[in-house]
Amino acid sequence: MNYRRSRKGFIRAMPSDGRTVGLPDFSGNRFMTSLGNIEATPFASSTIVSFTSGDDLYLTGQPTDLYNQDVQNLIPLQNALTTVYIRGYNYISDTLPVRQRPNTTAQASPYSPPIPLAEETPHSILFRHNAATALLTRIDLDSPTIATLTWEASASTPLTVVPGQAAIMTSHRCSACASTKT
Repeated sequence: MNYRRSRKGFIRAMPSDGRTVGLPDFSGNRFMTSLGNIEATPFASSTIVSFTSGDDLYLTGQPTDLYNQDVQNLIPLQNALTTVYIRGYNYISDTLPVRQRPNTTAQASPYSPPIPLAEETPHSILFRHNAATALLTRIDLDSPTIATLTWEASASTPLTVVPGQAAIMTSHRCSACASTKT
């Protein structure tokens, strides 16, 4: 069993059929990956726990791994996703003996970006015209597997960085300057 947690709504039922859920791949420590498990076996199950009520929802179904444009058609800004067509479920009340304290709210991880579905969110909200741009100016290889990237932000849109903040970046080739902008 792989533990996954993110912001509210990170596992989503697709509104188009109501039976397919999408779970973006968060590689974490790279030891437990949903994508690899799905490639090894054609079955999937999930346990969704409510830490406030103690209820559990068990889902079983047929998984499919999606990559790149196939994913972005469902969830923009993601590149890997497992979808599960739900074949069965079981909802059990009051199974978890431990509860979150009443009248408290668990804080979402600042490392997790929002997961908007393409079916739900207009592209005008996702891709604002006033989004900041940055140019990759330097790459320092710290080890064979770790690098430090240096970026230069555009002067027109100042960047404010909050510790632990997630950034969603897309790249495109700038024909005028013969480089890649992000």
